[in-house]
Amino acid sequence: MEVSPDVKDGVNQYVWNVAAHLGNLPEAQRNEILQYVESHLYEALQARAGASPTVDDLHAVLAEMPEPKFYAVGDAEAGATDRLTRDTLPEQARQGAQKICWDAVISLGLIIVSLPLLLKAAVTLLAILFTPSSTASGISIGIQITGWTSLLLSIVLAVVATRYAAQALQMLRAANGELWGLVLAAFCRKFYPTLLEISLVNLLLYAILTPFLSTTLLERVIVFAVVDLLIIWVAVRGAKRMLMRMGFPGYG
Repeated sequence: MEVSPDVKDGVNQYVWNVAAHLGNLPEAQRNEILQYVESHLYEALQARAGASPTVDDLHAVLAEMPEPKFYAVGDAEAGATDRLTRDTLPEQARQGAQKICWDAVISLGLIIVSLPLLLKAAVTLLAILFTPSSTASGISIGIQITGWTSLLLSIVLAVVATRYAAQALQMLRAANGELWGLVLAAFCRKFYPTLLEISLVNLLLYAILTPFLSTTLLERVIVFAVVDLLIIWVAVRGAKRMLMRMGFPGYG
């Protein structure tokens, strides 16, 4: 979801106003309430306006939210956080509690769309690079333009997909476990960086093995497979560390 600075400032202002009424609650309870309020605001915005909410949409959502003073609690009030339940939030926020994180789904869709373009670009450009110069002229200009265009489009889609995945992770963290899509978002966030690493390492291995080692095709495939699996294993561990740094439970 694309959020303008004005909308983000409005959300932050409401959350800060809520924080000002929370009294001397323990920090853990305080953070839980603020994350809950923030996540439901964004969910209500997305439910109302889709991917690009405006300031007017924010005003409409805030009009349905309780006043910040509603969350005020006394220092000795027991079970103060029980006052913040789904029943006290607007209908859009209650519906959003069980929603899918659509930014993660969009990211996956962009990856699926970009992969055929990337494959087409790779096949075309490899054919250009490894075709002997005596026959390279046989590759038409149209095919070359198609290959470079496909590469450019796939790069743009890859960047956008990775950005959507990063946004999805932020939304999931703010939702405090109330949205589905954490594994999907983490996968999409790491997919293209890992694919780029695999491609660069494979090119390096090819450059090293071809001139200096008399390996068979099968031996090269085995070497590449082992190295690629190692890169994927490192990427999975990196994804877990990323989630741990972002504060997701269960990844410590």
